[in-house]
Amino acid sequence: MIPAQLLADRIVRLSNSLEKGLYERHDVIRLCLLAALSGESVFLMGPPGIAKSLIARRIKCAFKNATAFEYLMTRFSTPEEVFGPLSIQALKDEGRYQRITEGYLPDAEIVFLDEIWKAGPAILNTLLTAINERRFRNGKDEQKIPMRLLISASNELPDDDSGLDALYDRMLIRLWLTNVNEKRHFHGMLLQAEDSNFSLDDEHLAVSDEEYFQWQQAIPKISLPEEVFELIYRLRQQLQQLPDAPYISDRRWKKAIHLLQASAFFSGRHAIAPIDLILLKECLWHNAASRTLIEQEIRTLLLHFAWQQQPMLLELQQITARKQTMHQEQSLTQALKLSKQSAMFSRKPHYQLPVSLTGSSFTLFLQQPLTLHHLRVTHIVIEKEALQHWLQKGGDIRGKLNAIGFPQSLDLSVDEYDCLVVRDISLQATRLNYEDNNATGQLPEEIMKQFSHLHDRLQQQRLLFRQQQQCLFINNEWLADIEASLQNVATHIEQAEQ
Repeated sequence: MIPAQLLADRIVRLSNSLEKGLYERHDVIRLCLLAALSGESVFLMGPPGIAKSLIARRIKCAFKNATAFEYLMTRFSTPEEVFGPLSIQALKDEGRYQRITEGYLPDAEIVFLDEIWKAGPAILNTLLTAINERRFRNGKDEQKIPMRLLISASNELPDDDSGLDALYDRMLIRLWLTNVNEKRHFHGMLLQAEDSNFSLDDEHLAVSDEEYFQWQQAIPKISLPEEVFELIYRLRQQLQQLPDAPYISDRRWKKAIHLLQASAFFSGRHAIAPIDLILLKECLWHNAASRTLIEQEIRTLLLHFAWQQQPMLLELQQITARKQTMHQEQSLTQALKLSKQSAMFSRKPHYQLPVSLTGSSFTLFLQQPLTLHHLRVTHIVIEKEALQHWLQKGGDIRGKLNAIGFPQSLDLSVDEYDCLVVRDISLQATRLNYEDNNATGQLPEEIMKQFSHLHDRLQQQRLLFRQQQQCLFINNEWLADIEASLQNVATHIEQAEQ
């Protein structure tokens, strides 16, 4: 079998070749190719004239000598037009009711059914067995259908009371197509000549029957790691709690996991990764409203939990709370604490400087630097007599900012812990220390270890993301959003460390 990375490179080249000449159909081609390679079915929703049938014809070219069947359903379509006419010879000679299936759906590997919901009950009921079991009952015999991909299309969704839910549920991948939007793409499409004889750039890219069947044996062996299962289960539980969420059958969940296994296999991995879960947004929706809801829930899952973003932020909150508590304790220990005295004839308490303060002036250090009088201040020199007078009488108090220049007016006060504090013009306050303790601006060892552990955890998640991010079947915009979510965690950690 082809080595994993070579297989992934080949699938990329094959997809790029199939997309040639198609505008804004990159995601659709790749998902249809994935469906074909994993034996699943696709429903294309969109108005006429947006290359739905052309997509099916392109996918046929991905396989060597593949047979195809294409049909436009109407209210008057008969089973004979889809499954083949009755054999008059068998009925006449042997009395057997048998269809000639060669060239019809039971004989095809790639099937495209346009306006699927317009078909009658006789066709739709037979399709249920054909899609789910890949078998067709032809008279008394049961015929195996070689169908690798069924693409159905319509410009409308089935009505809730139409009885088509069972068939609609068998369409695993559901894609909502629109017209070409970008100006340059629209221009290119208008001028491009019709290509009725499309072929691959390299014929060796086409998948042989032997390769296809080997891959079908290998896909189920792709593992589902416990942490990825927990994400899927979390999504399922979350959707069950939402009143507007669509019903998702166990069969659909099971088939979706098989699709994720195929995504991992053809992306060169041996296990499903969180990045593969993005494909669920094309598998779980039922209508326009639920399509938006499903994408929102998957986005929340990927950007908050798939790489531990939210748990890391919660851990950061706990570290920050502990840091603030320890900082408060440290601040009280190191701050200049005054002696509180009650005045006999005054409601306002009076304060005295501690007896340990000696000298006619002393330097008080700000526990956190502030901008005072347009100067970044780390310490203040205050006359002892002036400070004692302010403590007794109040009024104006001045000090030299950073011990330079003339004394400037200060906004001093005493907090609830009897500590002397200074405030800037925005009323941001910090306590004052009598001694410059360098430990004030440093994180305690316990907090530093917790931050270090959180950095290691973030680094590990980023490494996992880089290792797992190769997924050939998703839009690269998701990769940028996930990287941004991890960078957001890093930014919060850096801010908390300051």
